[in-house]
Amino acid sequence: MLPRELYDNPQADTQITNEAKISAEEILAWKVKEIKWGKNGIETIIEGADFPARGYAPPEAVFANNIVKRLIIEGLPIINPLRFQAAINAFASISWKVMSPHILKAEYLTPFSREIQKMAEVFLREIKANSIGKPSRVIAHLFEYDNAYRLRIEDLFSETTPELLKANPRQEIARLLKLNKEREIMYKETVSNKFKIVANLIGSILYLPKYRQAFNKALDACNYKNLCIDNIELYWMCHRTDYNFCGKTYEERLELLENAGYKLVKGQKYNV
Repeated sequence: MLPRELYDNPQADTQITNEAKISAEEILAWKVKEIKWGKNGIETIIEGADFPARGYAPPEAVFANNIVKRLIIEGLPIINPLRFQAAINAFASISWKVMSPHILKAEYLTPFSREIQKMAEVFLREIKANSIGKPSRVIAHLFEYDNAYRLRIEDLFSETTPELLKANPRQEIARLLKLNKEREIMYKETVSNKFKIVANLIGSILYLPKYRQAFNKALDACNYKNLCIDNIELYWMCHRTDYNFCGKTYEERLELLENAGYKLVKGQKYNV
């Protein structure tokens, strides 16, 4: 690899270090013993950890993923909900060119990402979208290659139920957005605002009965528990200081972890 000082933007590779941040000033590096894949998706075995870490995001996949996320955030505010299907076609065409080299087979996705892919497929099929497979797989990988987003969304799904989401989706999504902003520590004005942009579009299209029915069928089709926090994800949530997962501070989560007989992974911290 060429040294970064040869490039016009030597700080561009901070996209990768940002994924490893545990606070505004520090990243944490752990020693990987093994990477396995099977019916539970890809698992990263980390030295000293009580549980495997789900998924594996190579640097080139992180870069591609970040391009697609930026495309979404910049494009969503100008989408006309009445032309939503045209927007889906454009998204599928552009995002697939960026992400296709990094798309995993469904059986190797994390349980959460696999469920998101299934929900997206059902939703797009119900609204009779021209493109189904490509956009649903790209959407799943937005979370597969971004632990920070995936864990935050799992936290929010754990605070609601399919019944509440179907009964009054716009009101429930608004409540979850408020919860996200309250719990956000490190990215209160960035991640929370991105979530709001996505939620605003979802809220707008759910005014239309066709999309509301498709949304309900997507929820019915999923195994909802795979969208929520389990012991493995909770273990890794306890390592993060950037968000108050489960509505608890880092110190409170650490106490819960120790009381359950588990321990934090000792890694090497680096200042950034």
